[in-house]
This record gives sequence, C-alpha cells and structure tokens, in this order.
Amino acid sequence: MGDLHGDVRTLSSSLYKLYKDKVIGNDFKIVNPNCYFFFLGDMVDRGQHGIDTLTLLFVFATKNPGKVFLIRGNHEDLTLNQQDHPDKNTILTQFYEQLRQFSYINNKSDLEFKTLINNVVFFYNLLPVAAFAGCNNNYIQCCHGGLEVRYNPEKLLNSSHTVALEAIESLNLPATWHVEDYLILSISMPPHACVNLKKPLRTA
Repeated sequence: MGDLHGDVRTLSSSLYKLYKDKVIGNDFKIVNPNCYFFFLGDMVDRGQHGIDTLTLLFVFATKNPGKVFLIRGNHEDLTLNQQDHPDKNTILTQFYEQLRQFSYINNKSDLEFKTLINNVVFFYNLLPVAAFAGCNNNYIQCCHGGLEVRYNPEKLLNSSHTVALEAIESLNLPATWHVEDYLILSISMPPHACVNLKKPLRTA
C-alpha cells in the first residue's frame, strides 16, 4: 500500500476490512501466516492526520514483526515535511506543522519539540528505501519510486539470513553526484508464501 499521506481513515477502513475478511484479528495480529504487508512510503504530509497514521502503522508493525514493513518514500524527509502544500487553504497539511501543533497543544517546551523532530528524523533514517521480497530466485522489488540502476542486489539476495539489510554507500557515481547512505532490505519468505510472485503480494 502506498501514498497514505496522512489519510488515517483509509488506513483504518483497510485494516477493518482485513479484520472482516479474517486476515487479521481484533488485536491487529495477522492470522494468515502467508500474509506480508508492505507500506511503500509517503505515509505523511498532505493529509491532516499524519501522526495518527504513523501511530496506527507502528501498532500494526509492532504486532507483526517480520510481517509488516514500512518503506521510505520521498515524503519521509524533514525538508519536504516543512514545505507548504500548493493548496494554501488546507489546514495543517504538512507533517512538520502537525508535530508543532501537537507540541503546542500538549505544552511541550522548545527543547522537547526539537527532540521530537530529531526522533522523527532518526525514524526516517532507519527506513529502507526498498525491499526485495520472495524466495529462491523469485523476488519482487517493493519501493516508492525506484532504485539507482547501478545498485546490484545480488549480494543482498544471496544472504543466508531471512531478513537482511544492506546500506548503499558507494555506487561509483561521478564526483559531482551525492548519494546518502540508504538502507535496502531483503525478506526471504517460505516457498508456500510466494508460490506465484507475478501476482501482487496481499496488501492492505
């Protein structure tokens, strides 16, 4: 599922449908062991409920370790969070302003607000920009936009670990290009969970 953009109502209704379909229980835990969920970035900004959206995603992910994965999009970035939305009539559409309003309402000090922002940035930096999900030689790439074409996932996909991470540190790019250290994730699923990856994995 991608581009929630602070739309907690859509996320809630999707999770409720999964509950009605008996994919998840009323405790948010996944019932079907063959289900994996990938949220493909842009979880905040534009919508007015970025904090609620992230909170619900955190609950879903922590209830299902190794089954629910959050991927970084271009809006998981403090600079974008601080930019104005083109629609000036929309109230509190940017995540940074929602965090500021949250701090104000809860009588947080300037230091506490800065700590909150630093924690959000820390969270962003922990998110992988892509995930390769599958088994054996049958993987699909899950990401928000795309990956630099010079990146070769062969080493990552050959890892003996069920879940593996790799940091993109150097892609042999021209000296004028700047590449930050981004994380790439691989998830090796049991064969019965990915019989046919040509069909999309079950998503919210």
